[in-house]
Amino acid sequence: KSAMKLLKNTLISCVYRAPGSCIGTFNEKIIELVDHINYKTLFLCGDFNINLEHEAGQITKDFADPLYSVGLFPLINKPTRITSRTAIQFN
Repeated sequence: KSAMKLLKNTLISCVYRAPGSCIGTFNEKIIELVDHINYKTLFLCGDFNINLEHEAGQITKDFADPLYSVGLFPLINKPTRITSRTAIQFN
């Protein structure tokens, strides 16, 4: 799911990927979004439920590379909720 708001050549998009949902489909939608950016400023916010600490993993690479290619970099790249079973990062 996503919500978008346009403010004078600025796009603010909030994106959520539910845990366990198809990462491939999510990545396709993110690529569609960044491929059609015609705005001076973009804020891509949300909870992606993708562990960016596993930099070598293909899932992380498929998610991050299209963002990096248009100059988008995560501000949070470490888990923000750690339990005995999981480490979750909120983006």
